[in-house]
Amino acid sequence: MQISLASDFDRFSQKIKSHINIDIKKKTDEALAYALEKKHKTSQEVDLYLQNEQHAWEKEYQEQEKQAYRQIKNDMSKQWSDFKKEREKVLRVQIQEKIEEIFPSLAESFISWVCKNYTQGTFHLPKAYISLINTDQFHLSENNQDGIIFKDKNLYIEYSIERIMDELNEEISSAINFKGNEWQV
Repeated sequence: MQISLASDFDRFSQKIKSHINIDIKKKTDEALAYALEKKHKTSQEVDLYLQNEQHAWEKEYQEQEKQAYRQIKNDMSKQWSDFKKEREKVLRVQIQEKIEEIFPSLAESFISWVCKNYTQGTFHLPKAYISLINTDQFHLSENNQDGIIFKDKNLYIEYSIERIMDELNEEISSAINFKGNEWQV
């Protein structure tokens, strides 16, 4: 009987080992499946995190790029504005110098025009221009200013370097502005 007991024990032992092996395989498969699931989930979380970080970085980069572009544009606009103001100032000075240079001829032309278009009135002018006017037709008043003033009833005409510059103000401003890549003249 001992053989039979040994044989039953071997069968029992084999059965237990078989159940243990099945349980171990089942537990191992479950553990592998769990590990693969966790690995896959972790991989997805890492990918999502990296995508979010990349998106945030790209957004920050674009914002910094826009801000830098705006800053450059503002700086260029200020420099351009300063340049135009300086050029306009220089242009005004140069034009005024030219007008001062030719003002005696301009004044003579103005007096001649007034004398042809009006038969009476009063001139207020510097002594240098008095000899150009017929005193029978017009009243004369000497002044110490560089300009000439003509009055007749409700009419008042002032002809001076300052008034000419005032009249040219808009033209000077528009001449200094660009249209496309060409100077606007």
